[in-house]
Amino acid sequence: MSLRFVILEHSVDGEAHFDLMLEEAGAEKLRTIQMLRWPLDVGDNCPATELDPHRRIYLEYEGDIGGGRGVVRRIEEGLYEDTDEGVLLKPAGGGEFELVVYDNAVERMR
Repeated sequence: MSLRFVILEHSVDGEAHFDLMLEEAGAEKLRTIQMLRWPLDVGDNCPATELDPHRRIYLEYEGDIGGGRGVVRRIEEGLYEDTDEGVLLKPAGGGEFELVVYDNAVERMR
């Protein structure tokens, strides 16, 4: 079953990180993984932290978050599938890549 994903660039006070947000079947909120950089080449990994789930509005939202929490800008979006290793992202613009999410890192497998 394909579900939606989005990668947002989240800028706060001149610093940026990237949020991978995954829709989950039946869940009210999005699984959210904060990554320190994007894009990743095959075999690359970067530090990552799983955050509390975020509101579904972020699948479509870009702009000011409010309350001094910065601004988000959509970098990538599309569908994804769970795999034995991680998640297979299928961007709306074509292509696909697989990410493995560990406790403290994300690695691009293909």
